[in-house]
Amino acid sequence: NEIYIEGLSPVVDANSLRIKTSNNVLVAASEFSVDYLSSAKALTPMLKKLQDSITIYRADLDRVGIDMKVNREMIGYLQTGISKNVSGSEAGLGIDELVKTMDYYKTKSIELETAYTELKKKEPRLKEAVSRLQKQYNQESGKGTKTSGVLKLNVSAQAAVRTTFTI
Repeated sequence: NEIYIEGLSPVVDANSLRIKTSNNVLVAASEFSVDYLSSAKALTPMLKKLQDSITIYRADLDRVGIDMKVNREMIGYLQTGISKNVSGSEAGLGIDELVKTMDYYKTKSIELETAYTELKKKEPRLKEAVSRLQKQYNQESGKGTKTSGVLKLNVSAQAAVRTTFTI
């Protein structure tokens, strides 16, 4: 049979281990190792909360990036459209149409530039928030990271018996 004794100090000197048993149980072999994976436990509520916050902020940051790109493209389309509209016809635009076109261009340009400026202000704040949350997450996740020692014993007995181990 193999028996694993977990949760030991990771700095145990394997050469100093002495194992005694009772009821004629023989320890055929022992092996001490350090378990680095035992700290990969379920997320604590704090880590889960931080992870969820990071996900939300990153999604917001992605949306801001998309909105900024779309606003830049819309401004480009608006500029292209106005130049074609003003110079596109052979007779040119009448004063009334030109005034309407320029008013529309002005209104739409202000709207798009204002939205773009707001997004540009929001982007660094979101990046900073993600960075702070990630640092906090890394710090919190490091707190629970502890290695532990594991002692593996190969034991045998003539019959099924109850025994006591002294290590």
